[in-house]
Amino acid sequence: MGNHMCSSPSSGCGCFRVSSESKNPPTIYRHQRHHRFPIAKDSYANCPYIECACCGKNLRRCQCDCELAGRCLCAGPLNYHRHDFLSAGHQNCDKSKSPLTFGYWKFSSLNNKIIQRASGLVGAGSSSLTLSTPFSTSSPLAAAAAAATGIVNRKQPFSSSSLSSTSTTLLANFEQRRFRSTLDIEIDMQKLCGVDLLREPNVNKDLAFTTREREVYKLKGLLPAAIRSQELQVQIVMDNLRAINSELGKYMFLRDLQDHNKRLFYRVLQVHTRELMPIVYTPIVGLACQKYSLIFKRPRGMFITINDAGRVFEILGNCGEPEIKAIVVTDGERILGLGDLGANGMGIPVGKMALYSAIAGIPPELTLPVTLDVGTNNQALLEDPYYIGLKQRRATGPHYDQLLDEFMEAVVKRWGRSCLIQFEDFGNKNAFRLLSKYKKDYCTFNDDIQGTASVAVAGMLASFRKTNTKINQHRFLFLGAGEAALGIANLLVMAMIEDGMDEETAHSKIWLIDSQGLVTQSRPGIIDDEHKWPFAKNVKSTKDLMEIVNLVQPSCLIGAAAVPGAFNESILKRMAEINKNPIIFALSNPTSKAECTAEQAYEHTDGRCVFASGSPFNNVTYKDQTFVPGQGNNAYIFPGVALAVMACQVHEIVDEIFLVAANALAEQVSREDLDIGSVYPPLDNINEVSLRLATRVAEWLYNKGYANVRPEPDDKYIFLKSRLYDALYDGSNFTKHVEESHHAWHQHE
Repeated sequence: MGNHMCSSPSSGCGCFRVSSESKNPPTIYRHQRHHRFPIAKDSYANCPYIECACCGKNLRRCQCDCELAGRCLCAGPLNYHRHDFLSAGHQNCDKSKSPLTFGYWKFSSLNNKIIQRASGLVGAGSSSLTLSTPFSTSSPLAAAAAAATGIVNRKQPFSSSSLSSTSTTLLANFEQRRFRSTLDIEIDMQKLCGVDLLREPNVNKDLAFTTREREVYKLKGLLPAAIRSQELQVQIVMDNLRAINSELGKYMFLRDLQDHNKRLFYRVLQVHTRELMPIVYTPIVGLACQKYSLIFKRPRGMFITINDAGRVFEILGNCGEPEIKAIVVTDGERILGLGDLGANGMGIPVGKMALYSAIAGIPPELTLPVTLDVGTNNQALLEDPYYIGLKQRRATGPHYDQLLDEFMEAVVKRWGRSCLIQFEDFGNKNAFRLLSKYKKDYCTFNDDIQGTASVAVAGMLASFRKTNTKINQHRFLFLGAGEAALGIANLLVMAMIEDGMDEETAHSKIWLIDSQGLVTQSRPGIIDDEHKWPFAKNVKSTKDLMEIVNLVQPSCLIGAAAVPGAFNESILKRMAEINKNPIIFALSNPTSKAECTAEQAYEHTDGRCVFASGSPFNNVTYKDQTFVPGQGNNAYIFPGVALAVMACQVHEIVDEIFLVAANALAEQVSREDLDIGSVYPPLDNINEVSLRLATRVAEWLYNKGYANVRPEPDDKYIFLKSRLYDALYDGSNFTKHVEESHHAWHQHE
């Protein structure tokens, strides 16, 4: 039968349908997720390898004579239609009649040999590989490579003899869920040369291009003679960065690096996480958001306005990446503790997405920052001639809700139910409402509510180890009753219930203070506030913090109201009188909004408090003892949770996940950390901390039936580690653990 072009050859997509009798693979076999240029939907609507049978989503559908023929494969592990891995439906599939449905072929310019990537079914009549008996290989590396690409359960042993060692290594990078690999970079580089290559941040290496690469890619004369290692480049970047005196200047320098050399940017973040996190994210990102219109140079992410209603699906297609797995979205109404910054709030999703990749190893090509520009009520921005957003009052009511509904539906239609949507810095009213509205039907969470809760509870659990107490012995007083405070309070209730306490008693342990004072049952309308009512107390209302402290006698004082200086000397000293080791969490961001500084907390409690903050503070020396304040940064939580959720293709993010994450984080705080006053692991170890946290979450997801990737991997740690983004130019981050993952991959045969 030979090769058959896609039924809509006018699309120019390069798709081939290869029959089982074909003896020669096509030169290149592309599918929807590998298109590198825009294609009109109408031109490939009939391509069986692109359009889903039942929902119209741009994914594949079954083409074989089995029970799943023509059915939607968008949910769960069927995105990649792996016949070998399916436990039902395809058991009766006559694979000998099936075409080569989901393989494709690419060339490596390094050795001119075909690198085969079989994402799923290879026809029994194919000359290359056949099915049905256990896979074997003499080379652990080849086995890991083959298993990573899904070449499993074959009639004949897989042989790596036709592949050079370079090809085999590249092949290993093609793991089963298509997290971007070294081979992708190699193929991208083949399309570019000369100045165009140097201008493409995904593949640019600057002076790290080797002599041979400079010849092959026509870079001779465009670069100085020196050849630098990536390690040296990292050091040069840091030397330049440290020479910049302005905080905003440092932020802009790193953004320019990201626009110029993406892998170097992420490598710098990975190596110098502790030093650079305050620049990429809190607290300096707050300043960057305030100045975002002024410093705006190159668009990053997507801006969808209220005027785009009815076209959101179409607009999302302009993002430039065919496969998005995670989105951070904001409407800019409550940026950190800075209020309504409108479209300038884009700095938050951009910063969060950078941490997804730098901390959790999530490939940046799978992430998308989004700002929903519905206007702003910030009069200064409306009058600012430089402002980049819509100059109109913030939309509310049905128009706002319709845009949000359309956005959520468009994301799922374009990228599937398992595409993660993280809500960030929405106003209090909308944050709770939207989370409640969407959490059951979408893969979504709100980091300000759930992420903050998880990292705060983790810090408290670690604090209880330091004070040698249990959670049911504590009373919690919150200054603030917004997203963060209520999120923490609800997760504390969940933790106390898990520890054996009944729900009513757990609620009684938590007291809230909002802008009107202590939350009490006598407050008019409080019974209609479903979030605050469970914590309302039958006492006299008051706004005086000292009076409330004396009434409640809290052991834990948590600040989440962005009221700087609220925990003054008198309050801190009173906490020290009530408790041997008072727990003081000043969580408001940025640093200027913190309820107290670390130095104030230690000084006014005679060095006896357990302190944590939302923004970083320097070490404090008090009475010859040096304390290292712990920073309750959400970055300990959301990247690891996202990695587990994405890798397991979860469809719903339940609240229990964040308690699992909190426990996983608290368990990684060592006795040495606690002895120096820190209730969080060192930021220098955050990559490993995040991976181990993700492992615990993935184990829980499989145990509770939320994971949709099958078969279940025996070793979740290796399963996740094999999917991490490689910021090194040579791809060694992946290849160095391929043989380590040999056993784990074989569990999937």
